[in-house]
Amino acid sequence: MSAVYAPAFGAGGALDKCRDIPDRDARLNCFDSVTQDRSGPSRYLSNLWKLGPGQGSVGIDQLQPHRPVYVLVDRWTSSVNQAPSSPAPGHSVTSPFDWNAQELKFQLSFKAELISRHDFGGDFLGFNSARLWFAYTQQSHWQLYSPNVSRPFRETNYEPEAILTLGTANQGDGWKLLNIGFVHQSNGSSLPESRSWNRVYAQGGWEWYRVSVLARAWQRVPEKTERDDNPDIMDYLGRGDALIRWDMGGDYAVSLLARHTLRARPSRGFLQLDLTTPRLLGPARGYIQITSGYGESLIDYNFQQRTLGLGFVYREW
Repeated sequence: MSAVYAPAFGAGGALDKCRDIPDRDARLNCFDSVTQDRSGPSRYLSNLWKLGPGQGSVGIDQLQPHRPVYVLVDRWTSSVNQAPSSPAPGHSVTSPFDWNAQELKFQLSFKAELISRHDFGGDFLGFNSARLWFAYTQQSHWQLYSPNVSRPFRETNYEPEAILTLGTANQGDGWKLLNIGFVHQSNGSSLPESRSWNRVYAQGGWEWYRVSVLARAWQRVPEKTERDDNPDIMDYLGRGDALIRWDMGGDYAVSLLARHTLRARPSRGFLQLDLTTPRLLGPARGYIQITSGYGESLIDYNFQQRTLGLGFVYREW
């Protein structure tokens, strides 16, 4: 959370002045800025996943941030996938599209708590909290700068998931959480552009001062051959990913997402570098996104490209 109010308050009366702020979100931000010890361990993952003492139930009616929420006003690619293909029968485009290398890209993402149990003392394998989340992420690619083809949405990916978060009793540096999840991802398109898959995964989370790490390994849920849109997807989107986030101070942050097949043959992967700035317009921060590799979107799962996007982020990693 941004320490927006902390400089204006003395240490003694800071909490009392936070209580007087009428806006709920601003009041919570104020409490976070006052109670977070900037000289101590990072609280990024703890805040994001509601870990540690005092983090009670948040309820299904209170949406929480999940993945980044952003708008890339201009996203450019080094190579345009004009004819998406898949080895599944009937899943290859035969008449190439007239897509533009520039488009608008945006993502929405949130999660809601379904069930929780917390503060049970770390008696169960070192964990002291458990939360079951429903999460949803939607990423869209809009050919806004292509009036010749009536500015259509080129691709939209839908990604609901169920996540069980087990928080550790660790209040210092090191291991913070274990996520166990089931995720579905599809683009909702008809043939020949239909793409989808299901996965189960395990993800660990660690924090050290200004650095946060999330590392995940997954296994695809098998599908019947006749229903499989993309039988070779694991050879491109891989078997795991890792996210490293560095809080640079001054409300700047940089993160690197890496995904790989975890095999020498084939050895394929994907990198995404994000840079966020302090707030520019209300809650909107400046945002630069750079990607390289396979699978920037689901229709491009077996297509290699490099992209650069500039825009605004409302909630980063």
